[in-house]
Amino acid sequence: ATWTGFAAAPVGRWEGEEGTLSRIIVIGSGFGGLSAAARLAARGHQVELFEKRDKLGGRAYVYDIDGYRFDGGPTVITAPRIFDEIWQAAGRRRQDYFRLVACDPFYRIFDPNHQPFDFKADHDMMLRQIARRSPGDVEGCSNFIAGTLNSYLGSAFSIQPTLTQSAWFRPHTRSEDVDNRYFVGAGTHPGAGVPGVVSSAKIVDNLIGDPAAAGAPAPTVRVASTRTVPCARADSAPAGG
Repeated sequence: ATWTGFAAAPVGRWEGEEGTLSRIIVIGSGFGGLSAAARLAARGHQVELFEKRDKLGGRAYVYDIDGYRFDGGPTVITAPRIFDEIWQAAGRRRQDYFRLVACDPFYRIFDPNHQPFDFKADHDMMLRQIARRSPGDVEGCSNFIAGTLNSYLGSAFSIQPTLTQSAWFRPHTRSEDVDNRYFVGAGTHPGAGVPGVVSSAKIVDNLIGDPAAAGAPAPTVRVASTRTVPCARADSAPAGG
């Protein structure tokens, strides 16, 4: 089957001889696909991950061009604990694989007059910057953050053009058309952004649950690709770097 239609990675499962779930196929190796594959492999499922590009990463793809390296994204990673949970599910520590460094400010934007505005975790500092530029907007900003984040307009996680592209109206993580098909990623619940994408994998992991009981083979993740990509096993040693 061809699974397309919106920005989400399909996750398919097959039933074993005794009605248990043990084989998982994940199409796409972005944050959602990788998170789902890791969580399900940690449960004991046999996971096969398909990626058509030459490297894993999806939105976090890295481009090497003429000796230069370009990071494809994401713009900002928030809520580090959601990454820690993935490693904890597999009995590992995220810190043994890579380090997250807090940015202050998160990022800096400039207006047409080249004046900077720093987006920071410090709410009071944000309000002072707004006050310097547009004092009448300070109250509106505070109400926006303390209230609904305009979720009824479809902008709780990102700017969305219509209500029907947000909240419950987003495509669900469990397919309503095909049995044993699930979706993870920015196009499904709970929404866009890295926290939403990684959370969608946690949702699918809970929906699928544990595989066959005793006697099942050791869990693995095998990476398949149209190009040469090294295989990765759940029992691999931490990578260096």
